[in-house]
Amino acid sequence: MNVKSTLAIVMFCLFGTTAMAQVDTFRVMHHNILFFGSSCAGLDLDDRLGWLKTVLTEAQPDIYTVNEISPSASVTQAILDSCFTYTNAMEAGEITNINNSNIVNQIFYRSDKFGYKGVEAIDGDPRDLNVYTLYAKDGLEAGDTTFLHLVVMHLKASSGGSNESRRRNDAIKIMNWVEQNAVGENVLLCGDMNIYSHNEDAFEEFVENDNAAISFIDPLGLEDIGWDDMASNGYIYTQSTRSNPIDCGSTGGLDDRFDLILMSPSIDNGNLGLKYVPGTYWAFGNDGNTYNTTLSCTNNTSVGPGVCDALVKVSDHLPVVMDIERTAIISSNDQPKLPWSVHVLGNPVGEQLAIRIRDEQWTSPSFELTLRTLQGQAIHHANISAGNASIDVTPFAAGMYLLEVQDRMGRVAREWVVKK
Repeated sequence: MNVKSTLAIVMFCLFGTTAMAQVDTFRVMHHNILFFGSSCAGLDLDDRLGWLKTVLTEAQPDIYTVNEISPSASVTQAILDSCFTYTNAMEAGEITNINNSNIVNQIFYRSDKFGYKGVEAIDGDPRDLNVYTLYAKDGLEAGDTTFLHLVVMHLKASSGGSNESRRRNDAIKIMNWVEQNAVGENVLLCGDMNIYSHNEDAFEEFVENDNAAISFIDPLGLEDIGWDDMASNGYIYTQSTRSNPIDCGSTGGLDDRFDLILMSPSIDNGNLGLKYVPGTYWAFGNDGNTYNTTLSCTNNTSVGPGVCDALVKVSDHLPVVMDIERTAIISSNDQPKLPWSVHVLGNPVGEQLAIRIRDEQWTSPSFELTLRTLQGQAIHHANISAGNASIDVTPFAAGMYLLEVQDRMGRVAREWVVKK
């Protein structure tokens, strides 16, 4: 049974007859911002902040991941102070730099919509590979925590067998992390991947992995279609915004699809509270009328000339965007009400899963507790009485689990548990 089917069964078993209700839609944007904060052909930082402000005011992402930002915290702060005019709730993640690079990755997110769980750095070649984990705040408050892992990467550039091999090696590291930490969970792979075609090894590691449970999905459905065949439909291309060397950015015009966001199956099918909105993925600013030359701003039909000009100046490549629908599980009135209740005390949990069973009517002298993986495997059993109880969850990997509590009459209460 595949992961998609298993998750659907788990969700049905947990909630019986349920309805999925939309509560929010948010935009994810990934962008290579061209040595931002570093010296680049004499470009003034204030000018670059102004161009970026123009782009972000138009796009209004709720989550904004970037490549090629300076590792200086002051540059991140300058972007926070100057560029997000549409909200005062934007915050940034932590900077990692295992490889001591002069350019790193970063994430910006709306703190009124998302909480920040942290970042994990994977030692990549030549730059860090970062896993940022956010959680939807409304979900946490409702007891239905929805996590989102964003793997931000800037893979080795240039063609040739050696560079392709380095990209593949980093792709393997990323997929190993997903396999060990986030099978079946909400994950986005975001980055300037520098991948030249759909059959390059690194891309196949992502979308045709030997472990089908962790194979990612291209929102444009181009996993098996040659990207070079799209020259007459150039809306997919991001590299490069210019064909002439106006600064230290890459040249060559729009003829490669280097920048991508790939999604895990759960975001495609919406089983875990997040669902891709079909038709919203695009190379921001690319109206499909530019190929192998500088992005045309004279008659660009997707953004205005001012935004288009700012994109050309502030970007190494065009950004990519996609919209994701945030949903919540709402139980139907048909779900039976129990004379006792189960409460998880603190979620996400650390080393101990603490629960409280309230049974004021003393309907059951004992309860059977079971903890299951998303695949339905039982990994812990215990018999407990009403009151407080705890489970040592240190042996279990970080992720989402299903807690089942059953009374002597066979009635069951279920809760999601997130191990951090």
